Amino acid sequence: MSRKIMQFHEGIQKDSHESDKAAKVLITTYQDKEVALLIKEKRLMNLYTIENDTKVGNVYVGKVKNMVKDLEACFVEITDQEIAYLPLAETKSPILLNRKYDGRLVQGDELLVQLEKEPIKTKQASLTTKISLSSECFVFTCEEACIGVSAKLDKGIREQIKKCLHELESEADYGEVRFEVSCIVRTDGGKLFEKDSQEFIKKYKQEKQEFLDFLRKALHVTCFTCVKCNLKPYLAILRRFPTSCYSEVITDLNEAYTSLQGHCENIRYYDDDFSLSKLYGLNSKIDEAFSKKVWLPSGGYLVIEQTECLTTIDVNSGKMIKGNNKETSISKLNEEAALEAYIQIRLRNLSGIIIIDFVNMESKDEEEKLIDMMKGLAKTDPVHTSVIDITPLGLMEITRKKVYKSLKEQFV
Repeated sequence: MSRKIMQFHEGIQKDSHESDKAAKVLITTYQDKEVALLIKEKRLMNLYTIENDTKVGNVYVGKVKNMVKDLEACFVEITDQEIAYLPLAETKSPILLNRKYDGRLVQGDELLVQLEKEPIKTKQASLTTKISLSSECFVFTCEEACIGVSAKLDKGIREQIKKCLHELESEADYGEVRFEVSCIVRTDGGKLFEKDSQEFIKKYKQEKQEFLDFLRKALHVTCFTCVKCNLKPYLAILRRFPTSCYSEVITDLNEAYTSLQGHCENIRYYDDDFSLSKLYGLNSKIDEAFSKKVWLPSGGYLVIEQTECLTTIDVNSGKMIKGNNKETSISKLNEEAALEAYIQIRLRNLSGIIIIDFVNMESKDEEEKLIDMMKGLAKTDPVHTSVIDITPLGLMEITRKKVYKSLKEQFV
């Protein structure tokens, strides 16, 4: 692996490396849409549209309308005449309101559900019974009790946090609790633990109690009630960027500035005749994010094709000067392509099946090295990603969970 690629690869695995200090989140408008962008080292790294009407994260008391055994799913009415899809795989320990759960769901059951995915094209909205509430530091989920810690934290810190929380739970008294609750400590929670363990403990106790109180309250509301509405759009979109990955938030939207005051330490309102978009060259950066062709430093380029069933990324040598050692040149090109491909995967929020066609490698060791590199990049991704293998045809297979709409879908 070339020195430049190695340094970049090692750098992005550190959650708070020096280059992050200069990273900024910008909240502005593009093509009449409000957008939030992460700019780091003059590059656009993430882009999301701000949807004021999103319902993802809302918790409802729904009613099972009908069971579909062939699909291993059921359809649940969450509000009057609004039906959503619930896979039975997501119903391991549902909270029923009209009877005690006996291992099965039946038509007419009233239960707590959380909207996991918005409807996309012909697909209905998707639900889960794994109710969760998240903050900057913690994610509390109603399921088998366990404690998890962000893998981005050092192993020693993770062990200290687990030990601390296990001791807290052994001494805790939450009153009459009928819920199994798991907790995941996020990266920002780990940083708070390192900085002030007492504040971390206080925050943990407070937020877990709030989650339990919320669940108890939800048991006494009527069917088709939304018992928890999503965060305000600006705060919700900011949660997608861990506070450790940027130094400040800049916006030229008065409503966004007002909404985020008190929730964001380093927020600045930009009010100048020279627009925020022009200052950071956002139009050209965003246009590049939609381009099929992405150039690489060596003169090679990627061709990215997004279709209904999968996304393909083709690596081409282009204008690359191969030099005397063909194998070394191909290795360098593939390393550059792997790094840029993953940046583009995250920027464009690609999901599902992703196939990368690298330039053919003569050595099996080179293939293994490339797979290891991609797995390392995948570990830095907050969205669950699996690097499967390289097929006999030389195609790298990757799967990435769909959490939000792709960039292309956001601007349809």
